[in-house]
Amino acid sequence: MKKLLYTKAELARFLDQDLETCYICHKEKQNFSSPSYISCGKRSIMVCEDCFRKIIDSPILLVSKIFEFAGAHNLPDYNGACANLHGHEWKIEIAIKGPVNKETGMVIDFKILKDVVNEAVINMFDHQHLNKFLENPTAENITQYIFAELCKSKKIQGVYKVKVWETSTSKCVLSVDDLV
Repeated sequence: MKKLLYTKAELARFLDQDLETCYICHKEKQNFSSPSYISCGKRSIMVCEDCFRKIIDSPILLVSKIFEFAGAHNLPDYNGACANLHGHEWKIEIAIKGPVNKETGMVIDFKILKDVVNEAVINMFDHQHLNKFLENPTAENITQYIFAELCKSKKIQGVYKVKVWETSTSKCVLSVDDLV
């Protein structure tokens, strides 16, 4: 069973996968002469000279992609109807923040984002009983889990915000700004 809750420090650590590498290209710190630190919400990230030059020549943009999956759950210690097994058409939105790559013209290739989210979340959760994966699968805990899993991925950088809708009128949001 996956870890249910992450502290702010643990989630922030997922963003700082390796403080000895550039946040964008993952070049090792020892291989560049002077790191630059860029404010990213309430925190700073370290980047190498090459990535810093690319950033100052390009605006920082926020792009997002929406995904859906069907999943059932029950809330084990809840006093009410949600203690019973029931299902939802869940919707999640993943936002990536970063500079536009001069060569590709993109912050992130949406196909890569789709592949990573499908691998880390959708393929596991779709048409499943979510209690198999999380002890108490509330929208809040699912949001934290998705955020942490995506930040751990080496295939994408710049995970900025995760939104999870349990229903069309009920959602949970976690962003980098909430971690500091």
